[in-house]
Amino acid sequence: MKRLLFLLCILCNIGTSYPRKYEFAQLSEKDGLSSNIATCVYQDHFGLIWIGTSNGLNLYTGENIYHYRHDISDTNSISDNYIVYISEDADGTPWISTYNGLNKYVREDDHFARFF
Repeated sequence: MKRLLFLLCILCNIGTSYPRKYEFAQLSEKDGLSSNIATCVYQDHFGLIWIGTSNGLNLYTGENIYHYRHDISDTNSISDNYIVYISEDADGTPWISTYNGLNKYVREDDHFARFF
């Protein structure tokens, strides 16, 4: 009886000890991406997916895709449309590198601060 109970406990724990299985949906311009040419992808600490492309930055929430593109007349827009790298600092602030500089995303105001 003890062996049966021990075996049952082990079998019950096997199903919960493996990591969760995540589903991934392929995204393209048909789904709203600014380009099919993804240059980098980053998941932030909120679980949001940042997708850098050759034609702007995309933020995928799991339901919607938001676009961020360079606007020559707006100094709060991202510095270039070609996204090279996406990362996050210890405070959870996204940093985006483009061909034309480094950008800090200001979540509170939904804009970018440009650095060089």
